[in-house]
Amino acid sequence: MSLIDLPNEVLDAIIDYVPYKYLTSVLFTCSRLKEFALRRLWEHVNISLDSPPDVPLDLRGPNSGYKLYVLNSEIGSGYCFRGGLDNNSYICRQGWVEIDVGVLDRGAVGLDRLGNGPFKYVRSLSIIASEDANVAVCNFIMGLGELAEGTAERQYAEFLSSLGHFFPHVSSVEVLENCTSLQDDLLFRFVQRQFPNAVFHISSETLHDRLPLSVNTPGLGTIQSLILPASDELDTEKGILATRLFEVNLPALRILHLGAESTTLVSSQKLKRFFDNCRNLRILTMWCLYSSDYSLEWIPESVTHLTLGGIADPAVEPQENHYPRKVLAKVTDFCLLTQMDIPFFDAEMPNIRHLKVDCFTSRNKLLINSMLSPSSQSIRSLISEITPYEVLNLITGALKGLEEVVVAKHMPLEDARERMMDFVERLHGLKTISLTFEFIDLIQSKKLLRLLATNNPALKEIVFTGVKKEVALSLGRAIPLNELKPRPDFLLAFGVYLPNFPDERMQNSLGVMLTNERRAALTELEPETDDT
Repeated sequence: MSLIDLPNEVLDAIIDYVPYKYLTSVLFTCSRLKEFALRRLWEHVNISLDSPPDVPLDLRGPNSGYKLYVLNSEIGSGYCFRGGLDNNSYICRQGWVEIDVGVLDRGAVGLDRLGNGPFKYVRSLSIIASEDANVAVCNFIMGLGELAEGTAERQYAEFLSSLGHFFPHVSSVEVLENCTSLQDDLLFRFVQRQFPNAVFHISSETLHDRLPLSVNTPGLGTIQSLILPASDELDTEKGILATRLFEVNLPALRILHLGAESTTLVSSQKLKRFFDNCRNLRILTMWCLYSSDYSLEWIPESVTHLTLGGIADPAVEPQENHYPRKVLAKVTDFCLLTQMDIPFFDAEMPNIRHLKVDCFTSRNKLLINSMLSPSSQSIRSLISEITPYEVLNLITGALKGLEEVVVAKHMPLEDARERMMDFVERLHGLKTISLTFEFIDLIQSKKLLRLLATNNPALKEIVFTGVKKEVALSLGRAIPLNELKPRPDFLLAFGVYLPNFPDERMQNSLGVMLTNERRAALTELEPETDDT
């Protein structure tokens, strides 16, 4: 189907629906979409002295002092390309700038031409370093060395030394990975001097053997987020250094991510003491090797967003938790991720509003019983990454207040017959539902639509992904929206193909959100006769 004839509302919906990293493919294959996409993509642009020659002129920025151009497949990833300033050495988007302190290129020459005009609204700054970072530049910044007058290295170093001038309103600084080759203790102190009033976010990748982690380390009191990767991503030296963070107090810490098995490097007693001092922690992601030594009792009661994942210790038999039952009254968002069965789960979260799971199995009886407790009636949104219908039916049947259900995994063919219908029959009072199929026939689709519309009078949105094009088009002709009683405000009609779209699976499942009055824009579907 051609996109040229689609109305403006539909084109807007496409831009809303397509992930940013795919949008450039749409831009260069459909000129009609450019005018609608550009206003979104200005938030995802690079600042550069030289726009690449293959970028159309109408995509370049209007300011003569610098050029703007759209990122390619790395759009939205949050990481810089390698190379000089003219090759994406830093990104400016939505008040956020990322600078690669390891880049030494001709792009560094003339940085002062930019002034601080483009950056005056920047509030958040990220510092990274390329793998080929030049230690001499870092040494110069810290006053430990000298560079020849007029060299690119010196100019670049002087620019970095003026970050406080270029970004006068920064209130948040993040020190990211690959900075270990730049003597991170010095880099950390340098950034602190540039932005003395900013809060800091660090990753364990920035840890260096010269970074003095002690109670008196300057700046630790301002760290608000901390990320520890999986233990297999930490070599022995880094792993030991990372665990030292659990020995200090981080009173301002609000976000903590403990990667898969990273807690195996820390004793349970040390982990408990660390959590006891995290009185302001709000967002916690914790992967660990589950055994009888670990307990949810340690989780601070201040946490509002909790993600748990783990790998069952094969040496430990599944058993009930011997610790007291934990009540986490402030948790509103709970996400459960795991690679194996969790041996225990014994926590009460009476105010959960959003639940995401991908690990329910028949063995997780304690977990299931917890989800079926009276406190589960507060849950309004269920996102499931799993397919066992016997568990989904059990859970969903107990969540009487559900308003949103999303089943994100492709359902096996055999499940798309009897079990799926049984699952849908249990859904009542929904406002939105999203189901994913590998295949569903027309008859089954019609039954599902009618059942959903009948049992869920407040339903506003129906999303079927993975539906084959022929079925979607037949479905659109067979069940006009005005025949659904009550009818939803939106239906996602699938099977719309964008030319040269990079992801074949995305081609087959891309949906265009249509209002009732705009369905006729899809030429394959019969025109709408009811204007109400």
